[in-house]
Amino acid sequence: MFHVLKGDQMRVRKIDSAEDVPIEMRLFKRQHFQEIFGVHWESVLDRSLLMATNEGLLVCEIDGVLAGWVQYHCDTYFVGFRNFAVLPAFRGRGVARRLLTELRDIATGHHHGLIANGEKPDDVRLMYLKSMVYMDSDTEGEAFAFDTEDLYSHIVLSVHDRG
Repeated sequence: MFHVLKGDQMRVRKIDSAEDVPIEMRLFKRQHFQEIFGVHWESVLDRSLLMATNEGLLVCEIDGVLAGWVQYHCDTYFVGFRNFAVLPAFRGRGVARRLLTELRDIATGHHHGLIANGEKPDDVRLMYLKSMVYMDSDTEGEAFAFDTEDLYSHIVLSVHDRG
């Protein structure tokens, strides 16, 4: 399923503190802000949180080298995610799929926890991964729905396609 080359070791780990954010991610954000905001990039970057207090960060490494990441937060009916990136040298090797699979597993565990605590009706089986990235002002973000009872479910684009 994943396109990791023979001998490569792919690992995903969770980071809960801004102090532990990898330097590669910080540099990537800095360069991105320079490209997007031009001469105003520093003031915008200064106002942009690296991680919100209720966010988690998943980082994917191949052979100990940072390959990609995604930030997320859990809500009652969805897990929202943003800042999803795969570094160019690792594209096409299954990094994004692995991160989405991890997000699905986090959302499923969160869903079952809410039901067990009585915070969510137990007849609700769907959970969503909801992108917080908007392509333009006329479109909604992408949402991926999956059945929390199907451990082998595939994540399917459900809101709109870019076709």
